[in-house]
Amino acid sequence: MAGRRYVHAYDAATGRSRGWHETVDQAVNVRQVRPELNNGSKTYYQFDRNGNYTGSW
Repeated sequence: MAGRRYVHAYDAATGRSRGWHETVDQAVNVRQVRPELNNGSKTYYQFDRNGNYTGSW
């Protein structure tokens, strides 16, 4: 993996927002996503280099 970035989305219609971390590979393809949930639980979603979902933990 090459790096990580934080993404923040804001919905102007509802005033709600959410954020998540994305891990990217050398070609800047998203390989892993970790949403930040309000209840403190963390689930990681992993993808292969073609963007296919490979599993979560």
